[in-house]
Amino acid sequence: MDYPEAIDFAAERIADAVVVAWKNRKPGKMAFGLDFAVVGFNRRATYADGRAVMYGNSNQPDFRGYEAMEDHDLGTLFFLDENDKLLAIVVNIACPSQEVESRLKINADYGVQMKARSPALQTFVVQLTGSVPEIGGYLPTEKAVRGGSYSAIIQSTPVGPEGGQMLVNETLQQAQQLFPK
Repeated sequence: MDYPEAIDFAAERIADAVVVAWKNRKPGKMAFGLDFAVVGFNRRATYADGRAVMYGNSNQPDFRGYEAMEDHDLGTLFFLDENDKLLAIVVNIACPSQEVESRLKINADYGVQMKARSPALQTFVVQLTGSVPEIGGYLPTEKAVRGGSYSAIIQSTPVGPEGGQMLVNETLQQAQQLFPK
């Protein structure tokens, strides 16, 4: 199944599931929680000359830090029926899918911007990953592009930092419509 077929396949089933869920909705409850857990970490070392190197050596004089921030938020949503029977849980944690060094990754910097600027009481950024060569895999930040390496080159992604910032801005615009001040 190619990418357009996969989108059509998923979209039809998701739409059907939404209709069934809406028709069968009942009173219920939702609870949320926030804690912290270190699961993923930044692996790109940056150096005085502006380079960034995956798994670069930090034990050298020109090491300046890691390329991006890390997001250790562990967000949870719990859905219960009116008798407090647990129906579903959403667990949201920033974690790279590095089984094959990932192919679809939104830099944590964008998620942190969304969460910090969201008008909602609590905002979860749920990142789905996958392997779709036609759309690339990484959504690099400006800092990643300056550092070079795999996540910011055209072979890894046809979308640059402008696309990432558009994603942040559009997401926040939608959130502001859902949660007006």
